Amino acid sequence: MILRGRSVCFACLRGFSMKVSELTDTIIAEYIHIDPNDALLDTVLESAVSEACSYTGLTEAQLDEHEDITIAVLMMAADNYDIRSAHVDKPENNSAVERILSMHSINLLPKEEVGG
Repeated sequence: MILRGRSVCFACLRGFSMKVSELTDTIIAEYIHIDPNDALLDTVLESAVSEACSYTGLTEAQLDEHEDITIAVLMMAADNYDIRSAHVDKPENNSAVERILSMHSINLLPKEEVGG
């Protein structure tokens, strides 16, 4: 299967069990197929985690409760690395990422009123 220009071997992901907090520069670099010493890796990972938190309304600790979010963060990190220019015509958002994050979104629900 090809996701946004990347070949993904789903057999390789079988048994995939990793938390977002366990992602490292080396893991991101292997996924993106770049040098693990690339100076942008920390920023790319932090941005992807921040985006996942913002989209879902979950904290970083809560992201770890959902292993499928780790794959979404990997995909977002790859997108963030690939699309580094401010003037890139980015196609629509990655639908796989949106589906995964939408399953765990809590910030779209109305908040309960206190004392009401």
